[in-house]
Amino acid sequence: MASKSSLTGGVTAQRFEMKYILGPTQAEIVRQAIMPFVRPDPKAKFGHKYKLSSVYLDSPRLELFWASNLGENKRFKLRVRTYTEDPDDPVFFEIKSRYNGIVLKKRAMVHRRHMRECLEGWSVPPDALVLDDPAEAENLHLFRSYTKQYNAIPRLHVRYTREAYMSLDDDPVRITFDSDIACLPTIGETGNVRMNGQGWRGLPQHLVILEIKFTDSYPCWVQDLVRQFSLRRDSFAKYVVCVHMLRKEGYDIKGVPVGITG
Repeated sequence: MASKSSLTGGVTAQRFEMKYILGPTQAEIVRQAIMPFVRPDPKAKFGHKYKLSSVYLDSPRLELFWASNLGENKRFKLRVRTYTEDPDDPVFFEIKSRYNGIVLKKRAMVHRRHMRECLEGWSVPPDALVLDDPAEAENLHLFRSYTKQYNAIPRLHVRYTREAYMSLDDDPVRITFDSDIACLPTIGETGNVRMNGQGWRGLPQHLVILEIKFTDSYPCWVQDLVRQFSLRRDSFAKYVVCVHMLRKEGYDIKGVPVGITG
């Protein structure tokens, strides 16, 4: 896996995450309980409830999947994320890494029309990045370095609906509810990140993933919330869960052809 220095240099975000798996009824109860302490995320471009889709890249041996599945202390994911299918909207090349429980995320905002060049190892067009920002250029360079190092290609799309809230106080706490999780095998497809179309497979359970994200520490009301509802912290990596589900259905993302329908 990547070295510690490569995972911690040039950080654009550092945070801790706590995840809890809820049923729909329990999620609604928790949602109502946090209302006095939060407001809809003001930074969410498409409103505090929105859909998003990410295509995950992995090596031929699925090394990134196995690192996450086995809970390795130092691991990362490579993904390209979108919030729309509008050809004029950008995509986000992201490296999400975890080291000693700290979550680090680096991203570069890329014009959608240049997604293929950036994923297939071609020279990066001078106008590929939306922002003329050295940090984003460095993040894109690191992303491409990892794809080359691991011979990583797109393996799987993961789509879900996110509902996001921010703390009313100065505490940098973000709470999200993720639901309607679905996936689509897309081996080697580098031209786009899908939101719609055929072939999507939803998880058999109607789960809601509650995530509490914070820096340094969280306020007392978060601790009270966890205690009040006896929430049990759990590990839930959407990419990993979707790979397992597809395998049970007989699909192997190491060799499933692009464009499965059904």
